[in-house]
Amino acid sequence: MDDRSSIEIFLNHCAIERGLAKNTLTSYRRDLEKFLSYLNQNQKTLSSITPSDVAAFLHTLREANLNESSIARNAVALRSLFAFIAKESGVESIAKEILVPRSAKRLPKALSIDQIAT
Repeated sequence: MDDRSSIEIFLNHCAIERGLAKNTLTSYRRDLEKFLSYLNQNQKTLSSITPSDVAAFLHTLREANLNESSIARNAVALRSLFAFIAKESGVESIAKEILVPRSAKRLPKALSIDQIAT
């Protein structure tokens, strides 16, 4: 099975079995298409990918000034994809080795004196 077919089967699984929201599926599709493009540029396939290849891909996203939350979503999509492929094919998964960047928690804005007074 080729990489594109594997991704389509995974996305169908996410929609039907996991019941992911339409927006999540759209984001996953876009993220995985970007990853496929990266694989093609580097003459790699899903079956030959290593955790360091995934880390290099995520690094290219950082270099492209993508938000950390978008990079984290890409990592989650990839981790889910590789876990699914491993489960379906019975091979060892690299999913656990894909590190998802943590986004910094923003502090809430303090109330102004006027807001407190009212």
